Amino acid sequence: MQITEMTKRMLAARLSSKPVPEILEQELCEHQTYYLIAKSCTSHNEWTSKQFEPYVVGTTLIAFLSEDEAQVFANHYGCVDNNEPMVSKIDKVELLRIVSEYAANRGITALRVFSVPPVYIDIQPSLLLLGKSTNEADASMSNDAKHTEINKEALLGVEQVKQALDTFEPNARRKLDPGQRYENIHTLVQTLVQQNNIEYDDLDSALELPKGYTREFCVSANSTHPSMEVMEKYLSYFGLNEYLFVYKKNSVELINYLNARKDLDKYELSSQIKPENDRYKLQKITRGTDASGHFVYKLVLACGEKNVSTVISNPLNRVVGREYAIIGLEQQGNTVKDVLSAPDISEGELSGIAKSLNKSPAEKTERTYEDRRKDAILFYFKRMSVDRRSAEAKYKELEIEPDVLDEFYKYIDSRQFGRLEIAGYSARKLIREMHMEPYEAYLALVQLRTDPQNTKQRLKYRETDPQYQTKK
Repeated sequence: MQITEMTKRMLAARLSSKPVPEILEQELCEHQTYYLIAKSCTSHNEWTSKQFEPYVVGTTLIAFLSEDEAQVFANHYGCVDNNEPMVSKIDKVELLRIVSEYAANRGITALRVFSVPPVYIDIQPSLLLLGKSTNEADASMSNDAKHTEINKEALLGVEQVKQALDTFEPNARRKLDPGQRYENIHTLVQTLVQQNNIEYDDLDSALELPKGYTREFCVSANSTHPSMEVMEKYLSYFGLNEYLFVYKKNSVELINYLNARKDLDKYELSSQIKPENDRYKLQKITRGTDASGHFVYKLVLACGEKNVSTVISNPLNRVVGREYAIIGLEQQGNTVKDVLSAPDISEGELSGIAKSLNKSPAEKTERTYEDRRKDAILFYFKRMSVDRRSAEAKYKELEIEPDVLDEFYKYIDSRQFGRLEIAGYSARKLIREMHMEPYEAYLALVQLRTDPQNTKQRLKYRETDPQYQTKK
């Protein structure tokens, strides 16, 4: 085992009672080559296709500076495939992408960089991604801060995003975007901000957003529902505004807007074809723009001599050559023949589809706070793969106590805990200390009022049961 100068310095820092020297942290962040280990349960196919998850301990991602030491570690902990250690060499750019994804979606709080075990240094994700610690980043946010000039003409990563979003076949797109970060508006913005070293405050200022908005936007990937206006601001800044409709799932307002447009998404295509369904093969996908300049896509499908053309808002996962059932086709006319004989949509019409189909964007109707709140909560359950009926039932269970319902909405919208406390329990305690899922925690608050005796007994048991002491 060779003891390098870096190992000696890391060991000295570990043995010292003082904080790790900043210069050492910076050197570790600027290293050009790292080695990651695949977790022990990685299958052979996952490993050979490079679609594996790296080794994580608790909320700490493990990385090595030495391939030899990484292989020793992998062998010791059973991270092997056909008796070969599953060690992957990556560069700094790939490490930044992985750390960014895991910090946003998996809750990692540190990158542990090993030289020679047990010699390691823990690095905050914010230090690696932004070049400063979390405290330093917060301290730099002042009214008198001088915003650096943002060079919009040399933004990194935008062409890669376009390439991924223009690749409809899912397996091919995964190779371009393994973590699906480009398909979520929050992680998309976070990735591009980090790749281009843009300060959150600078972007807030450039887009005329409230100070701190972009920081919160980037860390709330699964909870907030931004307006179409905000989404277009971000996408336009990075030259991606044409792709707005791809992010339908991230905005309740955009969902309602597209649902109201009768010129788009007229039919539902399903790859699950029942015996009674006709099998339509997707022949062609052609891209055009609507009257607002957003991309829309014309699909041409065929079943024998029958042809159907339709226009959709999001082409991802639609594969030319694959067969689909067209749901709702028969309901559009008196007979199937009536629909199929409808004139095809020309390429010229596709470019101005909103006008050619004599359909203007849906007028916005004034919706109440309660309406928006319910939409957001039902959409949250949908994202958790809960069907509509079950989501409605869960909503009604929380609706019994309006103040609990409102705190749940604010939590999923902004990840902010309220001040509500019932019988000594708050949502913060139930989620962070007792490791409950968000809905489970807020339902417990409801039950503390509707069935206090049994609920208190159940919660007391959970507080002392060892299986709940460490979050799974």
